Amino acid sequence: MVPLITPVTLQPRYGVPLGVAVLAGLAVSWLPWVGVGLGLFAGFLAYQAATVRLTFTATALAVSRSTKVFVSFPYQDWLAWTIFWPGCPVLFYFREVKNIHLIPMLFDRTQLQACLVNFVGEKD
Repeated sequence: MVPLITPVTLQPRYGVPLGVAVLAGLAVSWLPWVGVGLGLFAGFLAYQAATVRLTFTATALAVSRSTKVFVSFPYQDWLAWTIFWPGCPVLFYFREVKNIHLIPMLFDRTQLQACLVNFVGEKD
């Protein structure tokens, strides 16, 4: 009998979009186009943090928007995972058999790390 595992959906965090927005504010006085570009990127990241959800299920990491799953990554295909700069996490990396994925940290780092260890295992 396979044990029942309750899915865990990660809570959003807005640290990375806020950091990019601060950089945009600083850059706009020296390089206006760079500042505007960074500001637009910060808005995009904030929108993604508000709408995209990562859910760890018994067999895969599911990425959804408005309760509709649009991609799923089975754990059996994962080779490695890492959270870059744990003290100030900005990027989540994982590698599958055929693909590499880099995801901005738009969710809680401690919750992500606990779910990775529990659902995927130590693979970095």
